[in-house]
Amino acid sequence: MAQSRTMESRVGRTKQRYSDNGERLVAGIVPTNKEKTFILLIQSTRRAEWVLPKGGWETDEECIEAAEREAWEEAGIVCKVDYDLGKITETRTAKQISKNAPKALYQFYEATVTEEKSVWPESHKRSRKWFSYPDALEALKPRPELVEAIKRSTHNHHTTSLPTNLTSTSTSNPPPTQPPTQWIGRPDNRLQNEQTTITMAHAQAHPPPPLEALSLEERAGAGGPGQATALGQAVHAQQAPQQLPPQMFTTAAQLLDLTDKKLMVALRDGRKLIGVLRSWDQFANLVLQSTSERLFTHSPPLQFADVARGTFLVRGENVLLLGEVDLDKDDDVPVGFERGEVAEVQARVAGERAVRERKEKERGKVLRGEGFVGEDGEGTF
Repeated sequence: MAQSRTMESRVGRTKQRYSDNGERLVAGIVPTNKEKTFILLIQSTRRAEWVLPKGGWETDEECIEAAEREAWEEAGIVCKVDYDLGKITETRTAKQISKNAPKALYQFYEATVTEEKSVWPESHKRSRKWFSYPDALEALKPRPELVEAIKRSTHNHHTTSLPTNLTSTSTSNPPPTQPPTQWIGRPDNRLQNEQTTITMAHAQAHPPPPLEALSLEERAGAGGPGQATALGQAVHAQQAPQQLPPQMFTTAAQLLDLTDKKLMVALRDGRKLIGVLRSWDQFANLVLQSTSERLFTHSPPLQFADVARGTFLVRGENVLLLGEVDLDKDDDVPVGFERGEVAEVQARVAGERAVRERKEKERGKVLRGEGFVGEDGEGTF
């Protein structure tokens, strides 16, 4: 069903549909090329993983329209729906679900991608890639409900031809006559895998003699295919230094466990940033991707808004506090606040900041009059 396309994504859940059991109804697309050999996946904005285009089914649209809209907003694709893949229940555990984050009931459709656009509503915060059938299953392994949608599709995963039907205006997709760099499928892996299997089988059938029983020359290369490698690995294992547990490292190295996770970072100047940690250095300088700055008002009515900041570099000395975002509650509205229009919240925050600065200035003037010295060294005792 044809639907007009805009450059703005729908946000909020005021029109969200729910099932009789309270499940959030979600419509999604399994996008394929014409030959049914590749699947287009998009990067999640919440964590470093690949997902299918999907989103809430709203009250002013049909389910298939919602799926096509999400494919456009999240992946920038125009597609033709081919099959109804049925309903799939979400598989999150009870521990992962809160009262404010109900389970979802997915309705997926298989669709052929006819066009890719270089700019789309969420192109500033999502990337997209074509995956072969087996690699798509591997990439979606953390999301069993998405794996199920792939398995229900009609993919010809025994062929390896590249998509040839796309009318592409996307700079992320080279002409289909040349193997593009973003194809995750590697059709020539089978030969390499067969060679590896043969080598391993030979090594198991002809185990190397004990290391101490060999001369230097024999240690260097005797024993046939696979044995020199096995001996080299054994020597390396004996000589490799023991690695320290992560608790032995200090400060910045502890950020290793937070890499590619969504964080909230509170800065010393009062700003609060939310983004995916992509990189950091020994000085704990952070690189956040898909960053938004969350603004709060402190006078009634209490409101908040998120302002997109893109890729954001944070100097380590400016970080006051940081922590991982609970993705199951990421869409929840902060308790006691309501979402406001960005321009309105920005204006209110600026006004509140001006009032605070004026009061601080008056307070400093009184303190200096009493003989107290401020941080700038002005005033005398």
